[in-house]
Amino acid sequence: MGSLHGSCLQDVSRHSFPLLTRKKNASLCDPKGIRHGYLRKPAGFHSRRPSFAARVGVRPAVGSATTPPAEVVKETASTGRLQKTPRWVRKYADNAALSQNFAPVENEISLHDLKVTGKLPPHLDGVYLRNGPNPAFEPIKEYHWFDGNGMVHWIRLKPEANSADYGCRYVQSRGYKEERAANKRLYVSITEPPYASEILRGVASKVKNWWRPDSPYWVVQQINTANNGLTFHANRLLATYEAGSALELECTEELTCKGPCDFNGTWSTRDFWTQNFTAHPKVCPSTGDLIYIGYNLVPTDNQPSVAVGVVSAKGEVVHKVTLPCARPSMQHDVAITRTRTVLMDGPLIFNLQKSIAGGRPFDFDCSAPCRFGVMNRFGSPEDCVWVETDPGYSYHVMNAWDDPNNQHQVVLITCRMDMTCALGMADIFVVADDNEGATQETEPEVLKECLEEAQLHRYVINLESQEVVVSEPLADFPSDFPCVNPNFVGVPSRYGYTAGIQEATVPGTITAFNSVMKHDLVKGEAVRRPLGEGWYTGDITFVADPARDEEDAGHLLVLAHQIENNTAQLLVLDAQNIDGEPTAVVHISERVPFGFHCEYIPGSGIPNWSRATTVADSSAVAV
Repeated sequence: MGSLHGSCLQDVSRHSFPLLTRKKNASLCDPKGIRHGYLRKPAGFHSRRPSFAARVGVRPAVGSATTPPAEVVKETASTGRLQKTPRWVRKYADNAALSQNFAPVENEISLHDLKVTGKLPPHLDGVYLRNGPNPAFEPIKEYHWFDGNGMVHWIRLKPEANSADYGCRYVQSRGYKEERAANKRLYVSITEPPYASEILRGVASKVKNWWRPDSPYWVVQQINTANNGLTFHANRLLATYEAGSALELECTEELTCKGPCDFNGTWSTRDFWTQNFTAHPKVCPSTGDLIYIGYNLVPTDNQPSVAVGVVSAKGEVVHKVTLPCARPSMQHDVAITRTRTVLMDGPLIFNLQKSIAGGRPFDFDCSAPCRFGVMNRFGSPEDCVWVETDPGYSYHVMNAWDDPNNQHQVVLITCRMDMTCALGMADIFVVADDNEGATQETEPEVLKECLEEAQLHRYVINLESQEVVVSEPLADFPSDFPCVNPNFVGVPSRYGYTAGIQEATVPGTITAFNSVMKHDLVKGEAVRRPLGEGWYTGDITFVADPARDEEDAGHLLVLAHQIENNTAQLLVLDAQNIDGEPTAVVHISERVPFGFHCEYIPGSGIPNWSRATTVADSSAVAV
């Protein structure tokens, strides 16, 4: 198992990261962005230089003394930085998911009164948040990018003062707290086969919290990291990870975890045991409904299924059905129209037997169709119409809507790729036809050449004829992490936005994004804004300007990372002129690792957001 899963990430490290070490674009970066700040050292971290035993890999005993906070501050303040990279990361130079800006940061910190270039628009009085993996402890054996403990980085925008604050906090899931108490990593990677000891540990944790486990019964030797998505709905902030329940975070600077969300008592104990919660629920702007899915990869009755539910604007589950599926596929995202839910069943299929034997847990079947399931939002399983189309896979949805010219059709816009190796979690299979008939065979050369590159794509699904009548690319340049004006989710939209994928991406690498794109879906045109030499980004989000009515009236929030000098910026781009000068730039003098998905909460949703401490100058204060 080790060599099999390690090989993909080692390839990533060898090929991808020379492209990430480039000179900075001075016009985009100002390292003097910090005026006030404080550092919070999570309990259990050892900040003094490790002992000889620790340096050679011996873990400290549980309960070992920790460095006093004052010494932590003195150590970090002497370098002018509050943030550090854990020492153990150096041993994993061949693992791209722990290299350069994928590497974790060691501290939870807050910075106040950051420098802002330009002028923050008045409507951007709120907080930007970005979730992502940040392993708190050294892996036991394997490490995949999806394994890291969830860490939320936030930027509080204050247009009245034309200033901003920054901070980062771990999502304090049950697994995180267990590992923090033990002062070491307890759970293994999602790429590893079952181990009896780890299964027993996971079962014991679930039994201890039997009334509200934070992941379904079939997730036992990994934790709910809550490291993928963030969704603000019904005055709740949810951290999501599709192999577990949604965790509720307080909307304060500390982002205190309230535990698995039970949606006002409407998510039952049975639900906690049997269902997961998608990383990408969708909020309907007209009704306030939140639509979610949760797929079951290890059914007790051998029938794969997906749960589809609706959470009302009051935050309660008001509708839930379970649909049988033809295969146990990874359904990472879901689309909605104003009346329907669209499921995406791509041929990225869980293989339990291969996983148990030590192989990659998923197979991508190049010969199997992609399937879409379309049902009324409050429909029954029998209402769902399944439609097949050519093989391919879409991790993310830009938008969907009911065709205004044909009541039987749905338009779906996704970022589609021909194939995926799921960042090393999947083998790629093709059908080989020999004298003994058609058989499935793995194709190492195909896997080696697999590009995790998506392109914007349009499907038109006819429910009456049960076929895809249009399947066409909408852009020549690869991109992903799509978004639209949130007021246009589920209705015909003209404009969409994506993060552009770095040119000359090497097969087998973790995809890098170094531009922002605006797509005109009517004209079939796109504007691409490069971020500049050495700058990279990830998920982006659109914040509408309530004072204007145009669909593209608003701003894109783009968290950009400078690889060479380990700093970051939040770019505020006018969505009507994305290739112009930024409306504002928030300068962050600390390294912010790459991550997954982001969210924006307006000021009305964070009445209790406040500074945890006040500092007179650029000194660091421990909490």
